[in-house]
Amino acid sequence: MTYDLSLESHPFLRHHSLAGRAFLPLASGLDMFVSSLQLEPPFTFLDVAVDRGLLVNRPALVRVDRQGEQVCLLDVRPGGREVAVFRARLAGLGEGPADLPPGEAIKPRLTLEDFYQKHTFHGPQLQAITSLPRLTSTSVTGTVAGCRPSDWIPGDLREVWDLDPKMIDGAFQLAIFWAQCLEGRGLLPRSVDEVTLLEPLPPTGPVDVRIDLNGVDEEGVTGTIHLFNQGRRVGWLKAVRARWADPRTFRSERAVLAS
Repeated sequence: MTYDLSLESHPFLRHHSLAGRAFLPLASGLDMFVSSLQLEPPFTFLDVAVDRGLLVNRPALVRVDRQGEQVCLLDVRPGGREVAVFRARLAGLGEGPADLPPGEAIKPRLTLEDFYQKHTFHGPQLQAITSLPRLTSTSVTGTVAGCRPSDWIPGDLREVWDLDPKMIDGAFQLAIFWAQCLEGRGLLPRSVDEVTLLEPLPPTGPVDVRIDLNGVDEEGVTGTIHLFNQGRRVGWLKAVRARWADPRTFRSERAVLAS
């Protein structure tokens, strides 16, 4: 399946920008995988990786390609050359992640308003966290909202996403909130060992999210994201790896220009 992307046809992309450069969210790529392959929960992807960011200040054409269990989102360049953007591998359902002790709560140094205005690159359409997260030195817990496809893509006739990218990106936003409060740095996701969805996410949410942070070093952060619907775990992202990013490059959609 192919997708034509532009700031005009997919205006939500203006709300996911770094220093004026709009990029396709990894969460949107995951929804494209699920939609193109017509998957229904439960399903699992392993070895999800960001090969390169897909810049969408100019119109782009992308294609989901499947070779056996390998799935790849390809950037189709002028002349037909294809460059890998995101990749993953379909697999059978494995064991769920372990639960770690929650730890002692730490008072956030940021409000959500300050976070979204000054410390992240998510404009209003992507802002998914709905209440002030609970932080510890090794975890963050919060609630995120989703949206309908037509909220992001005018004219999209689907009632619900195949894998709501606003909810998944909202979980990444919780990790960034933790990093900004405790480390004073930004984060960008680069890979996930496993993405599993046991049952459909509730249309537009809310979903409760807990992230257990398993490692913090000079390169970035590793953690596991748990997704809950009314107290029931409905999915997870194991071993999410995110690299440190200079927060000075985080800008709102107001800085995005077509080029």
